[in-house]
Amino acid sequence: FRNIAFGLGRGHTGGIIRNNFIYRPEGGDAGIEIQGANGVKVYNNTVRIVGYRGAIEIRQSQNIDVANNLVTQDIWDRGGNSGLLLRGNMTFAKDEEFLSLDSPFLNSTSKAIGTGVFLDDVIDDIEGQPRTDVFDIGADQIK
Repeated sequence: FRNIAFGLGRGHTGGIIRNNFIYRPEGGDAGIEIQGANGVKVYNNTVRIVGYRGAIEIRQSQNIDVANNLVTQDIWDRGGNSGLLLRGNMTFAKDEEFLSLDSPFLNSTSKAIGTGVFLDDVIDDIEGQPRTDVFDIGADQIK
């Protein structure tokens, strides 16, 4: 129903959510939810969900950095946030970006290739391949 969550109103400080692949072809909640957290980084995830407005949802949190995520829905700012930084993300990604429906791997013509921002905290991808020189959006770094 919900895949990864930090805080959920109980408070959470620090941490990083990176290089994850979430695929949910049926309805549910957010793929990644940040609620009542401070100083969390959400980097280079691929979230492919249907039936919910926010692939990544952030609310009542501080100093959250969301970068280089490839998602098929929106990154939803639910309010009550301060210091929310969104950069290098690709929302509403289409099936054509991927090799197959249930895969995090990018098609060679994907718009996510080479359009990400450099992140010190993400030196490799979901398979352990290095991210150098060119930075792709999402969990996969195509080479």
